[in-house]
Amino acid sequence: MLDGWVRFGWQGMSAEMPAEWELAGAPKTHDPWEGYLRLDDANQPRLELKWSRAQRKFNLEKTADQYLNGIQKTYRKQIGKIEIRRDLRLIPKSGKYAAFYENKEALFFSWKGGYRAFGAVMRCERCCRAVMIQAIGPPSGENLRQTALQIFSSFRNYPENGMNLWTAYGFEVETPRRFRLEKTQFMNGYLLFSFTDGARRIAVERYGLADALLENASLDDWFRGAYRKEIKGSVLAADPVEEMDGAYRLWDVRFQKPWERHYRRPTTRGYFWSDEKTNRIYVARAIGKGPLERWIRPIAESMRG
Repeated sequence: MLDGWVRFGWQGMSAEMPAEWELAGAPKTHDPWEGYLRLDDANQPRLELKWSRAQRKFNLEKTADQYLNGIQKTYRKQIGKIEIRRDLRLIPKSGKYAAFYENKEALFFSWKGGYRAFGAVMRCERCCRAVMIQAIGPPSGENLRQTALQIFSSFRNYPENGMNLWTAYGFEVETPRRFRLEKTQFMNGYLLFSFTDGARRIAVERYGLADALLENASLDDWFRGAYRKEIKGSVLAADPVEEMDGAYRLWDVRFQKPWERHYRRPTTRGYFWSDEKTNRIYVARAIGKGPLERWIRPIAESMRG
């Protein structure tokens, strides 16, 4: 990966992006089959991603026309008339980029006005989604074509390892594809992703300024105070999980109430730890019936940033 670039992921899709491009707020929908998100830098919009379920009788040219008409209407209101060029040969179908076209068809375009953009409309046969992605930049002074080439050639419609990558504000986590995004909350000093597969729920959280939160309390005491309602009457194992320690100090949390041990009632199992390098506290919880360790442990180990 290029210096200053990171992997961005959302709803099973992923691509390499400049590190300074970040979500412009939380996407309004959590639907894996239809949605929209935007990444901005400090000055302007930098990337738009829109996806929908590809119809059985999918026509790439017609879909591209629909997307481009929408782009033209949107940006005409903001920056005036734009000039669109279609059928660009941005990514060659042979050579080192040939793998891009596996299970995929794509059409590339560009436009310019007050901004400049390179984009692609794609249809993936494997995940059955149609995707519009475009990289946006200033009208001059930047090699936007090369930036777009790096983004688009690294774009993946679905994860090869069965784990969806989710990233936001320097944070990343991987979850099994069976878990669907249910809720997000992005606040100053706090971040939450919540997922469900119907029978189980997963919640991953990041707290900022750990040194301030732990100034007058140990990590264990902070956790007991912050989650007093969730762990009331439950068993809390306060010993570090040594084999998971690595760069972080993880703790094993068993939220099963003693009288429920002989019943198949919902329980919670998870981990919490602090990281001096990032100055943050992380919490990962699984709520549901049956064994939860197989789900929450790899998720906790994937949390970064």
